Amino acid sequence: MLKKYIFPLLFLAFISACDDDEPETLPTVEERSAEAIQALKTELTTPDNGWILQYQPTDGAGFFNVLLSFDAEGKVNIKTDAMFNDGEYFDQTISYRIDNAQGLELILETYGFFHYLFEKDQSTFGGEFEFLYDSKDGENLIFGSLSDASNRTVLVFKPATAADISAIANSRDLAELIEASIDGTASSLVESVSFQVILESQNVSVFFVFDFDTRSLKVLSASEGVTEEEILASSNNILVNHTTGYGYSDGSILLEEPVAFTLGGQQVIISSIALTSVTQESVTYCDGEEASEIYSYKGTVLGSGNITAKTGLFMGSTNFQPMLDNPFSTDISYFYNENSESIGDSILADIPDAYVFQMYYGYDIGDTDLFYAMGIVLLDADNNVDFILREFEPIENEGNKLTFNFTGEYFTTKDMTAEEEAALIKYTDLLFGGTSIYVIDLAFRDDLFILYNPCNKYESLMFN
Repeated sequence: MLKKYIFPLLFLAFISACDDDEPETLPTVEERSAEAIQALKTELTTPDNGWILQYQPTDGAGFFNVLLSFDAEGKVNIKTDAMFNDGEYFDQTISYRIDNAQGLELILETYGFFHYLFEKDQSTFGGEFEFLYDSKDGENLIFGSLSDASNRTVLVFKPATAADISAIANSRDLAELIEASIDGTASSLVESVSFQVILESQNVSVFFVFDFDTRSLKVLSASEGVTEEEILASSNNILVNHTTGYGYSDGSILLEEPVAFTLGGQQVIISSIALTSVTQESVTYCDGEEASEIYSYKGTVLGSGNITAKTGLFMGSTNFQPMLDNPFSTDISYFYNENSESIGDSILADIPDAYVFQMYYGYDIGDTDLFYAMGIVLLDADNNVDFILREFEPIENEGNKLTFNFTGEYFTTKDMTAEEEAALIKYTDLLFGGTSIYVIDLAFRDDLFILYNPCNKYESLMFN
């Protein structure tokens, strides 16, 4: 009879033992979140010198050197080598916070360097100011962009050393040195500056176009010779069209993708450019006009020795070439006077139906001769399209310097009024008539050019 009670008694003993060893209550979700946030804040505030990173917002752009120093009170000091807004973001302290939503999120709250890049090009440049913490890799912290829908930007925070602090100061000095040249550039439409880099020992000129905002550059062409006359007379001229991002490192301009080419039997490889000093020089582009200021730098290129890098309008070549099957065109609002003010409203006042400006530059119309003409496309209230074009003679390019010789003939699809003819002559002469104009290639676009008249400072954007 006793055996049938043994199992129930053992079961009761087990239950009693479990009651005596009841586990502690688990932390709440809120408590675990607060612990994770505090742990990341501790990581961020631990390095004595903060964190260094090379920030590249998007593929094709260059990189910016950034030093971040976080404190426990929700402030972060950000030092960069970015020249935006006259160095506004060289050194700035803003607020930050850490959230735990999609994961641990580092949010930079106050407007600063990262916000500026986020808003650039109507928020299409790829900048961000909200970062998702991914992991710790050794001493480094890995973050990713919260705003990228695809091709997510990855940021590697590395503990900064005293040498990193000195290096970012040197990069800032180099940024100020080179980007000062923007004050001497002709066009005010974009922050793009052209440089003739002279490799002195090789007697070779390499033509660069820099875009400081995106940290991108284009090696446009290379030529034998140093002066404009030597370059135009030389048969050793090549289009290179090498585009890459760049950044500042160790006192040099560092090309993310080095450029390499052979010219006249000489191999040229440029991976970095060190600039050491700058002077200003004067150059006159138009007789009777005041001289323009250009910048002349001294420096070195690894493997090529001493160089001189000069700003200016002349480039050895241009991608603005005759187009057999497509005209160049632009909206009439993209014509600007010497004060960088659009003259689109003036054109509309004189030619009320003006719609776009077109340039037929070596256009194949199926005739024996190629077609050269420029003028206005008209669009009336009934959506009827007409053309009033002023013809010009074929021209000889001198590098990127062009001269247009108008013939006095017109191509029209309507009876052009005397007022329309007078206005067409007026506006084509303002930019294209009476002198040579310069084509300015851009670093970040192959289909967009600036046409600049150095004598009256008029200019336009032109698309193909």
